[in-house]
Amino acid sequence: MKQKTENYFNYLGLNRPSFKRIWLWLLLFITCVSISKQVNSQVYAVSLSNNIRDIQEDIFGLNGTNTIVAGSSWGELQNIQPHPFCKLQLGNIRYPGGQVSNWWNLKRGWFLNPLEYPAGITYHPAYDNTNPFNLDNGLDAFKANSDMLNANPIWSVNTLTSNKEYQTAFMFAARAKGFTVKNIELGVEYYLEYDNYKEKYPSPITYIKDMYDWTGYLKNLNVNSIHPFGNTKLAIVGSNSNSKDPGRRREWLNCILDDMQANPSLAQNIDAITIHDYFGAGSIHFNGLSNLMSPDDAKCMINQAYTTTQDLYDNEFLDIANKTGKEIWMTEYNLYDRTVYSVHATWAHGLTIALKSLRYLEQPLVTKLCMHTMTGDGGWASFLVMPMG
Repeated sequence: MKQKTENYFNYLGLNRPSFKRIWLWLLLFITCVSISKQVNSQVYAVSLSNNIRDIQEDIFGLNGTNTIVAGSSWGELQNIQPHPFCKLQLGNIRYPGGQVSNWWNLKRGWFLNPLEYPAGITYHPAYDNTNPFNLDNGLDAFKANSDMLNANPIWSVNTLTSNKEYQTAFMFAARAKGFTVKNIELGVEYYLEYDNYKEKYPSPITYIKDMYDWTGYLKNLNVNSIHPFGNTKLAIVGSNSNSKDPGRRREWLNCILDDMQANPSLAQNIDAITIHDYFGAGSIHFNGLSNLMSPDDAKCMINQAYTTTQDLYDNEFLDIANKTGKEIWMTEYNLYDRTVYSVHATWAHGLTIALKSLRYLEQPLVTKLCMHTMTGDGGWASFLVMPMG
């Protein structure tokens, strides 16, 4: 062993005495630097805050919206081994997720035929009922994926182009397949200025009155002296807004909260309010003229995770807490800059969304985080299945 050690020092061009001198000088240098830092450094006291909360097992999840794109349907995803999402350890999956839910035929796993629309609702080309690639997004395919991921669905049911009887029948069908029906979301983004949304719900009040009917029906449904959805969490559409938004969106949440506050016996069947939070990267350099992103731009993006969430805390979160105390489900959130610069699918984008998620957790009423979206392009997707990543 001694000979091997000597050979090693000789290989380095050192003998034992010279190596010892180098080591002593190095040790002295480290000691001096350490003392210098102790003299010039500032002492910070670190302590735990009193803001302690429980984290639900199914709090973190993803939207399944982009399963309507060829290459990422539930039928295709279930055949990929190992499953691409297993490492994420998802707690929930929002099915089908996004505004597609407002046009979805849960039995078919695809969009409704326009002939099935209720009176006053017109055809929307983005939700065409033809399925040209024969994508399988039905219950069986979704169940296979859900089992592999061990994730609870957030059932985003269709209150726009369907009715509570049909949607309830589908929930029974899901239970018969072995699904849990713990979380139901009643509609998506009806505060937007779309003609069909305004046709069905001319005002926030018409929506909340309809939701009293839906939630009362589901909670009080009696089947052989059993209330099958008595313990199911039911969430209604809320909104966030700013001064530049149209009046419908600006007034949506306050009108709903005020009505719930005035009708506590009807509002008792509502468990949660959904908020969708899309925000800009915030940098003045993001002008659409360049595909390059600087460190300053990345810093600006990350800062947005703090400032935009603080705005929620000071407004929507505070109003929900004070007026109803209901749970808050963040069923969609992500960066929302859709021009030519390369903001999305960068390390800074991922870090920004991670920080955003952690900031939501500071509010104990937030019990669901469901980032938009699961698969697709670099704009929003967690996993890229398109060439424009």
